[in-house]
Amino acid sequence: MQYIPAHLRTHFNAHFIVVFGKENGLFHVSDCYYPTTATIAEGALESGRFAKGDFPPRGLMFYPTDVHKDLNFEQAVLRGIRQAARNMLKLPIPFIGIRGIRMFAKKWFHGRTTRAIPTSFPMKS
Repeated sequence: MQYIPAHLRTHFNAHFIVVFGKENGLFHVSDCYYPTTATIAEGALESGRFAKGDFPPRGLMFYPTDVHKDLNFEQAVLRGIRQAARNMLKLPIPFIGIRGIRMFAKKWFHGRTTRAIPTSFPMKS
């Protein structure tokens, strides 16, 4: 997507964005990997929807068909927080969640030496 700076772009087909409006042929999008909303052209949106590579999206879109008028956002947010915490703490797969982070850290730092960061640097004359 063009709104992400070139040095931050990576190809990842399991990346979702929210399209929340269209104006003069440009789509307004929100992306969890980018701090602000952006606008993109229809061609760029289509190229993302039909991207090639591993796990191609094949143009799939997800959209709500009905929104309940009496939706309790407080309850939904609390349920989402509980589910996210459970997914981070209690999944039986050892390489996902907190256990996965710890496993990766152990493998990453195994055999590496750490150096203390100096608090002052010698001045060259």
